[in-house]
Amino acid sequence: MITIYAGPSAIDGAPIRAVLTGADGRSSRNSKTGPMAQLWILPADRPVWDVIRAGHDRSVCGDCPRRPSVAGYGREACYVARRGWREVASVQRWSSSDPDLDRAAAALAGRLVRLGAYGDPGALPPGIVPQLVEGAKGWTGYTRRWQTRPDLRPYCHASVEHELAAWHAWREGWRTFRVLQPSDASLPTLERACPAASGRTTCDRCRACRGSAGRSVTIREH
Repeated sequence: MITIYAGPSAIDGAPIRAVLTGADGRSSRNSKTGPMAQLWILPADRPVWDVIRAGHDRSVCGDCPRRPSVAGYGREACYVARRGWREVASVQRWSSSDPDLDRAAAALAGRLVRLGAYGDPGALPPGIVPQLVEGAKGWTGYTRRWQTRPDLRPYCHASVEHELAAWHAWREGWRTFRVLQPSDASLPTLERACPAASGRTTCDRCRACRGSAGRSVTIREH
C-alpha cells in the first residue's frame, strides 16, 4: 500500500488521500477486473463511511449522480457504496504513509492499474496520473470530470449516463463509458458492450477502457 498524494482535492479543495494497492503483485479481490493494482481516492479528514452517509463525498466523487446522497442505496447507487465500503474503509484506515509518487510509479512498472477503485481521478491535481502510469503496462479509468479535465483524456474514459452526453464527449475526443438503462441500447458502430460484465473476459485482458487509445463501452445496471 503506497500513498501517492495527500493534499487538497482538485474538485473542491477538501483534504484527500490517494492510495495505490496491489502493486506488490497480490491479486485483486475483484473477479471482474482481474489482478490489477488499484488506485483509491479517499477523504483524508473523516472516516469514509461517515462522509458517504453525510453526502459530503464530492471531494473524491465530484458530481456523480450515483453517489448515495443523490441516488440513495438502491440499484442506481454506486456499487462501491452498496457493496464494497468495508474494503474502502480498510484502505483508508491503513493508508498512513507519507506520499511517495516515485515509489508508486516504480512499483507499477510493467504492471496494470485500475485508476479509481473508489473515487474519481479528476480529484487529483494535473500531472499525478501521467507520472503514476508512466512505466505501467496498461490501465483502465473513468472520470466524470471530462468537461473540465482534458488532461485525463489519454488515461480515462468519460463516464456518461446518456447518449447525448456521449455525443458531446466524442466531439471532444473522449472515449466513453455509458451505463445503459432498460430502454437504452448500445450504438453498434461507436460502442461495445463490456465483455467483462458478462464474464467473457476480465478488465486486465480487455483494457478497452484505457482512455483515448481504447474503445467506448456500455454496461447495464449492475
